[in-house]
Amino acid sequence: MAKLKIKKRESDSNNKGICLSNYDVLIDGHEISGINGLHLSLATDEFNHCHISFFADHVEIDADTLVEFQAHIDSKAKSEKG
Repeated sequence: MAKLKIKKRESDSNNKGICLSNYDVLIDGHEISGINGLHLSLATDEFNHCHISFFADHVEIDADTLVEFQAHIDSKAKSEKG
């Protein structure tokens, strides 16, 4: 399981309200930048869930992985058509 850490930046301690730009978000010690959405679900009877959306400045996908992704997308589209 991943460790999620959300901490308010000290320089922004006077700001009121919640704005993601005022917080550092780290997953297993790695800071995530460009976050534009975060949904956190905490429950005692199930696993905690976190969905983070962010802007990617650069995307790098090797050819083999791209072929696998395309095959999965094609297979899913084919099964939805019947």
